[in-house]
Amino acid sequence: MYFHSRAQQRRFCLQIILGSAAIFAASFFLGEKVSTTDAAVEGGRVSNSIASGASSFINTRFLRFSNFNAQSDPKTTASRTTKSTVTIYLARDEKQHDIFNFAHSVFKTDILQRYGSGRLQYLIREQAACNLDCKIDEPVLQHEPCLAVTRSSKIMGCDIEHLKCNYPQCKTMVTNDELCNKIDLPFDAREYYTSEMPHLGYLPLGPRMDYWLSFQKIQESHQFFIVPSSKRKYSFNAIFSQNTNNARKSLADNIDNNRHTSKLPIFTRMAKEWTHEVDIAENEQLGTDEYMGALLDSIFTISPAGHSPECFRIFEAVEAGSIPVLSYDDMHGISRPNPNNRKDLRNVEHPCKNPLRHWYGAPIVVLDSWSDLYPTLDSLLKDPLALDEMQVKLRMWYNDYMQKSVQKFEDFVLDSSSSVAKEVAFEQ
Repeated sequence: MYFHSRAQQRRFCLQIILGSAAIFAASFFLGEKVSTTDAAVEGGRVSNSIASGASSFINTRFLRFSNFNAQSDPKTTASRTTKSTVTIYLARDEKQHDIFNFAHSVFKTDILQRYGSGRLQYLIREQAACNLDCKIDEPVLQHEPCLAVTRSSKIMGCDIEHLKCNYPQCKTMVTNDELCNKIDLPFDAREYYTSEMPHLGYLPLGPRMDYWLSFQKIQESHQFFIVPSSKRKYSFNAIFSQNTNNARKSLADNIDNNRHTSKLPIFTRMAKEWTHEVDIAENEQLGTDEYMGALLDSIFTISPAGHSPECFRIFEAVEAGSIPVLSYDDMHGISRPNPNNRKDLRNVEHPCKNPLRHWYGAPIVVLDSWSDLYPTLDSLLKDPLALDEMQVKLRMWYNDYMQKSVQKFEDFVLDSSSSVAKEVAFEQ
């Protein structure tokens, strides 16, 4: 190329350098590969326009859902030459009907894949048999690693003796044990946490499957991204059934009594009773799409304890970028439903000791009591930038927590012993 002066040559070289740097920066945020040759050709055009668009581009990219997703973490996306296959048997008594168990959602969503190390792949065997005569018909049952899972219920469960008999080479896990009625049985792992059994394998609930499917559908919309707290429509949402815990009834009354005097825009659906009925209009409950839409558009999500303080809603809120709000008693497991009457709340310890211990120190809101709900949120809402920062910190904390939990669970499954003998405390 011919230049009329050295000044023109210097300007051209500077444009190439700036263009290369600009496209390299853009490719870093976009995760796309751009060659320096292309940068040289486009250098003149890009160097003139990149500065004006950089600020808005970075802000938009920062808020896109992929930046909130654990898939962006190199530890979860690093390629693996070989993977171990773990077979998970969701066992049920052969007389049971084909009823889906929500507590098995963690095996049906992509939680294990998103937050795992990438060294395992999972083969999920739904409605696996739990034969009372313990006949083992499949050779695969003799192979490790594998996990046999049953629920804490006579409706869909397989008792521990039959589970071990049917799946002798597998680790065992109990789900649905919200009140820790089964901690005295020799299961190797649990779904609901208790500090009484820190040596057991543990896998967090994660989002409930039906809500997660709605969330995935919403994400497929064009240019979906997690809206920052300061740009959301609702100050908080309160979506729960009142009959699972008396404290929820008091909370619902508090919200109803303040809704006419408070200026906070809120979304509520506080059904009198929880039911399996499909007719949403009759049971006052939300459809899954509307529920996830409310979480995605709420700064805060009210999360009162039901049968247990550890519930799907906490995970669903954080996945949607909404900050959970809990009470001190729920957070520390001080109050619980009466085991003889779950609707009767007593000021005693929950049978699952410290059920939310892993959430201590998380950037969420913990109220001294539900009567502090409106004053506390009123104060927090005065600083929109601080709310945005809290939202980002929560997502970072959550990614770290879920990665540690899932990868520790991988270690548990791969352990060659039939049960976990070593007591390894979770390191926050």
